[in-house]
Amino acid sequence: MAQSLAERFRAAREAFEAGMKLGCTPREAQARLRWEETHRRLEARKAQMDRVSRPIPITTACEVGAEGESDNLPWWKQEQGGMA
Repeated sequence: MAQSLAERFRAAREAFEAGMKLGCTPREAQARLRWEETHRRLEARKAQMDRVSRPIPITTACEVGAEGESDNLPWWKQEQGGMA
């Protein structure tokens, strides 16, 4: 990933400031920041997948027809004549 010099300095400053807040080294803070960013993206992706993958109700021909109509039954549920 090609970063400009300004982006690298910005990331180093953020890691240094986070290290000061957390009471750890800038490297540990940088790892923590990366982990938090990855976790945030993962949670956002999970939320997106949950919104997309809602179950869609499926109605079959059996459910649509009135009760007692044998025309709407699938072939394996229809009465079989002569197979005893």
